[in-house]
Amino acid sequence: MTTADPSPAKRAREMVRAGAFASLSTLDANDGWPYGSLVMTACGHDGAPYILISRLAVHTKNIDADNKAALLFDHTGGFESRLAGPRASVSGRAERTDDAIARARFCARHPDAAELLRLDFAIYRIAVERGHLVGGFGDVHDIDGPDLSFDTAGCDELIANEAGIVAHMNYDHADAVDLYANVLLERSGGGWRLSGCDPEGCDLLRAGDTARLAFPAPVRTPADARTTL
Repeated sequence: MTTADPSPAKRAREMVRAGAFASLSTLDANDGWPYGSLVMTACGHDGAPYILISRLAVHTKNIDADNKAALLFDHTGGFESRLAGPRASVSGRAERTDDAIARARFCARHPDAAELLRLDFAIYRIAVERGHLVGGFGDVHDIDGPDLSFDTAGCDELIANEAGIVAHMNYDHADAVDLYANVLLERSGGGWRLSGCDPEGCDLLRAGDTARLAFPAPVRTPADARTTL
């Protein structure tokens, strides 16, 4: 994660962007009790989280009855004391989306999602209303929903050319992508590839493993992304 902007909202958004899975909490449609489950996640260019859920699942039936939902993104792995590690939660309304960009980003992040979408699964966007960051002991922050969203004004060209940027890096600069993972992110192994590029960073993927490379400053055009990469 970058230290260029240490604000709680920025840090929480990076945890959301870096996550590929999260704990989902919904309200049971039968008795109103909290219900927890595990879901695949991806993100919009603005940082809004997406989830992929089946219409047969309990959490989907819960959302159909009351679309309030919360996601917990746990980044405490590797800490000797898990409670000293960082995590972020966001709460908001789950809304089904058929947006083509959301679908493309989700399938790039999770290649098996394309097959699930041909079955009974659908993508839901969480319209975040509030967040909560725990960066470690004593590092605790409540965050307003609007502060968790990245303003994508001026990013239309970058968003439209994301697939081309990702393909170019994967096919023409695969060695650089491995270096991003091995050197900058201290992740082992080869065969890493980009799965997405947003204004705040790149998502990396390898054999079921994921990583996040945050940019030192936001990029808003393909030229900016090229220079930073």
